[in-house]
Amino acid sequence: MVAGAPRGHEMTKEELQGIMSSEIRVSVGQEDGRISAERRENMEFYLGEPLGNEQEGRSQVVSTDVQDVIESTMPEMMEVFASGDEVVEYEPVGGEDEAIAEQATDYANHIIMKDNDGFGLIHDWIKDALLQKQGILKSWWDKTPVIMMETKSGLNALALDVLQKTPDVEVIEFDDDDVDPETGERMFAVKIKKTADSGRVRIEGVPPEQFLISRRARSLDTSPFTCHRKRITISDMYDEGYDKDEIDRMPASDDEDLNEEHQARFDNDEWPFTDQSLDPAMREVWLYECYMKLDWTGDGHASIHKVTCAGSTYHVLKDPNTKKWATEVDDHPFSAITPVRMPHKFFGRALADLVKDIQVIKTTIQRQILDNMYQINNARTEIAESHTTLQTVEDWLNNRVGGVVRTKMPGGIIPIQTTPIIDTAFPMMEYWDNVMEKRTGINQGNPGLDVSNNALNDTLGGVEKLLAQSAKRKLLMARVIAETGFKDLFKKILRIITNHQEKARVIRLRGKWVEIDPRSWNRDMDVTVNVGLGHGTKEQQIQADMSMLQMMERAIQLGAATGKPIISPENVYKVWKRFAHNMGWKRADDVVTDPESPEGQQLAQMAQQQKGPDPKMMEAQVRVKMLEMKTQADIQSDQATAQAEVQKDHAMAAAEAQKDQAMAQADADREGMRVQTDRDKTAAEVEIAKFKAEEEMAIKRWEAEQRIDIEQGKAEAHAEIARSQSEQAVGMKEREFTAGQKVKKTNGTAKPNGKSEPAPVVHVHTGSKSRTVTVERGKDGKLTGAKINDD
Repeated sequence: MVAGAPRGHEMTKEELQGIMSSEIRVSVGQEDGRISAERRENMEFYLGEPLGNEQEGRSQVVSTDVQDVIESTMPEMMEVFASGDEVVEYEPVGGEDEAIAEQATDYANHIIMKDNDGFGLIHDWIKDALLQKQGILKSWWDKTPVIMMETKSGLNALALDVLQKTPDVEVIEFDDDDVDPETGERMFAVKIKKTADSGRVRIEGVPPEQFLISRRARSLDTSPFTCHRKRITISDMYDEGYDKDEIDRMPASDDEDLNEEHQARFDNDEWPFTDQSLDPAMREVWLYECYMKLDWTGDGHASIHKVTCAGSTYHVLKDPNTKKWATEVDDHPFSAITPVRMPHKFFGRALADLVKDIQVIKTTIQRQILDNMYQINNARTEIAESHTTLQTVEDWLNNRVGGVVRTKMPGGIIPIQTTPIIDTAFPMMEYWDNVMEKRTGINQGNPGLDVSNNALNDTLGGVEKLLAQSAKRKLLMARVIAETGFKDLFKKILRIITNHQEKARVIRLRGKWVEIDPRSWNRDMDVTVNVGLGHGTKEQQIQADMSMLQMMERAIQLGAATGKPIISPENVYKVWKRFAHNMGWKRADDVVTDPESPEGQQLAQMAQQQKGPDPKMMEAQVRVKMLEMKTQADIQSDQATAQAEVQKDHAMAAAEAQKDQAMAQADADREGMRVQTDRDKTAAEVEIAKFKAEEEMAIKRWEAEQRIDIEQGKAEAHAEIARSQSEQAVGMKEREFTAGQKVKKTNGTAKPNGKSEPAPVVHVHTGSKSRTVTVERGKDGKLTGAKINDD
């Protein structure tokens, strides 16, 4: 077969055995590797172990700078990652994923902190990274049944029968010696076993020396080989379903028991492993859970397969679930973090790597200082033989308080002076502390050191600048940990629950019982890291939130005044939520309500009811009413136009004057009401419109009345004239008849009564006016017309 060509057949067990043995032996993490030696050395420096250059009779103190740096960093890291804040959260892919993403974030945090020992896992994960370059977590779906033993007493026969018929409950033993004194009924005490078959996401911290990775790996996801090796009892392997014959043939002893990196973690009187038990079932062997890219089928395409090996010979075992030598999987279960990331490498640098040399230097300086103090307090002495006796040296060596030294004559014992080095040693210690601070970002803040020559520390601004620089270094470290480790862990948790959780689960989230069913969730949701998006201490973040809330309040007032709001209730809620988190509230919903929640919508409705009708709605209603009034006025105006023609000019002048007066009053009112709210302004405009409508209606009503009065007056005048004419005609006829009779008696030459009669006059009243109607006659005495004059 040509080298590198596909095999064309499925890989055999022997071929797999050879590949796995070779990969395990040359992987990074084995005892003889440089990484393993550095991690062992880091642990020894952290524990303050002797350096190996100690001298008898001289100071053997060891500086603990590695321990100090790591323990100074841990509280802030734990505050960031385990204080209850949402370090990472899922982002929805589409609009339908909005609610699911928030629920998935809460569920993933519940899995870490509640279903598993979240605080302990995060603490050890970060501390491993700070001390031993990489922290490793392993997450998987555990289908192992959870068995609980309980004892119940005081059960009658009916309760015992119900208990025996309960699914997943097995009665192990029971006692029926008790009798109820009141009823005489037999009572039972039982011991039961409950079995819960529901699976869970399990997360486990992997000790660095138990994690293996390919030497070719540049990152965890691109590594062709990863492995978790652990000790397991024969009994546990039986329970997991491994082949009994293969397990029994495995040797118990293993060179891994003598791993120096592992032993460095324990004191001399501690031993991480128990001696091999005489019980064969409790014998322990090393198990290698490997994840490797293999071309198992021989088609030339490699994919990730899970392969289990055991013992010092790395014997390949069949998977107890699939019964295969190699089982194809989606991904490996490991998540890794490092505090100081190195480009193009899997292993970064630990904080211990940055300060080990400083610990050696400071240890040397501290030993020199102590040795110098010993020599000053117990200085060497010059003794002149001419001044001594046989008892002089013996008395001098007896360093008893108040003791006597016998000499021949005074002045023969002279101490040899030792020059103190403390004045030069302390500045040297300070210098190396500053170097360590620059490397790690850990500000010692030791008030006992003389820093008067450091102008940056003399002012409050200088101190804040130093603290800000230190915080940024730690913040970058936290961001790297979140982006590399926590982000990957949350992705794996989402993938695990969407693939393996087969039924809904009811848990308590945000103070409420919620049913969680991830089977319909989108496993491709993005994961967003919230660490490092801002900077500063908690106090600075609280001050920033308070300032933001004040600015938002002003923006809300400005939006209300201009009618163009730029702040929504959701914007305010997010700032309040972050403010509550920074104040120490683990659940912000306890102090602030989400406006999109049912409770928030109910509060909004209550506030609206107390506030009254919406001004915009009122304005719209007024406009509709004014439109109706205008339409009605137009109709009436068209009907009354003919009636108001005579008095139109006078009425319009009066109306114009009243209109000007009303407008002037309205302008004065508007000038005084400019600082009031839009609601008052709208009300004033409505009143003005109402006034105009009423005036226009009054004018048109008056014009109609005047028109009617004029027509009535004309009609009455014509009627009166007609009546008067009728009466005059009748009178004339009567007088003509009488005159004719008299003429006849006087031969018709003389006028009646000898003189002409006066013209008749008629007074007519029309409305509020009085008119005089004078009847005109001709020479012959006949009626020829009438004149109408105003009185």
